[in-house]
Amino acid sequence: MPHDPSQDGPLAGVVAYDLSAPGCLALLRRFDAQFHRLPPEARDEAARRLPLRLPLAERADGLLVLPGGALAWRDETGILLPDPGSAIGVTTLAPALRRLALAAPGATALHHAADGLQLGAAGAVQCAVVLPSAAVLAPLLPAVVEWRGPALLHSHPGGAVLWELVPAPPALALAASLCGEAIPDSAALPRHLWAMGADDRFQHLSAGLAQHLDEHLAAEISDALRFALIGHWTDGDSSEASRLADGLGLLPAGFGPDPGRPPAGGMAAAFPRAAAALPDGHALLGLAGAEAAGRWDAALRQRFLQQLRAQWPEALLLGESGAVPPLPLEGLAADRLARTENRACVALLPLGEPAAPSLLLQRAGALARMLDAPLLLLAPPWGLGQWLDGTGGCGNGPGFGMGAALELFDED
Repeated sequence: MPHDPSQDGPLAGVVAYDLSAPGCLALLRRFDAQFHRLPPEARDEAARRLPLRLPLAERADGLLVLPGGALAWRDETGILLPDPGSAIGVTTLAPALRRLALAAPGATALHHAADGLQLGAAGAVQCAVVLPSAAVLAPLLPAVVEWRGPALLHSHPGGAVLWELVPAPPALALAASLCGEAIPDSAALPRHLWAMGADDRFQHLSAGLAQHLDEHLAAEISDALRFALIGHWTDGDSSEASRLADGLGLLPAGFGPDPGRPPAGGMAAAFPRAAAALPDGHALLGLAGAEAAGRWDAALRQRFLQQLRAQWPEALLLGESGAVPPLPLEGLAADRLARTENRACVALLPLGEPAAPSLLLQRAGALARMLDAPLLLLAPPWGLGQWLDGTGGCGNGPGFGMGAALELFDED
């Protein structure tokens, strides 16, 4: 069995090689010496198992925009991120909440202008306010009395969502420091610097991590170990760059590439009639024939209706085909609609106020699993859009508390 460098003398007690800690580089150089005694085929595994911790990059501070449109706040104490699980959604309260937030001392407003993200509170479809203290909103939202620090408010047409800003787990703090872009005081931050999908986030982080590792290690260890570490951190689906890119994708991204459309606003393509008929303060829960594939029949639609009656009796039912208006769930008309061949069947759900989007996501996800068919949950007042199925689906639901989110990285 090849010798494990981490079991050599003083190296046996090293929990992690923290490059910001005194003496760490000396231990890493000792690891490097042992690394070269390994057979070539064992070196990649030794580099992969090396518990390396990197200091944060010193690129920018203040309000930062991350790849994908999420926000972070960096000051001398560290990096704060919005906690997805803390999200509180409002509808009719949104205008008063936004006025109270903008009037708070030290508040920082941001909006998506035609040429990118810009400081200021100009009217826009996509806008946000960062508050030094969430407590100023307690007169309207008593639940935030227990929040001890800053908060982030995203406003949307017809509603808003508030998140608590909390210390970032070390791994995500590193990612934010590497690729967070500061907003210029007198200019817009162009979209190409932050409006990124998953693949572009990965490439951005991969390049940033490679440069960061090179800056800290080039003069300290051999090229062989340095290149092995860079490869482990930046190459492939199992790399740290890939994991961190996925982590940034879990954060609430209130800014999308199209300044005239709310986040997730394009997800209702299968439900154009329902989206157009959606009343203020409501969410759309849609069951589409194209997504249900070979299982699309009257029995599935009837089960959908039965569950709606049990869980959301105040909802309305709408079919995408035909001209029947939204119907109350009780009564024969709703049953007839469920039996009628429709390309989609939609529930229009009233949103509570204030409400936890995570609870709505959980209820909709449980219904999708019960039906064994994908459902679209779209809440335009909150900027929420998520396809739900047995595997979690796709959309921005994680940014509203669906899943473990930041807790995944607290274990690092």
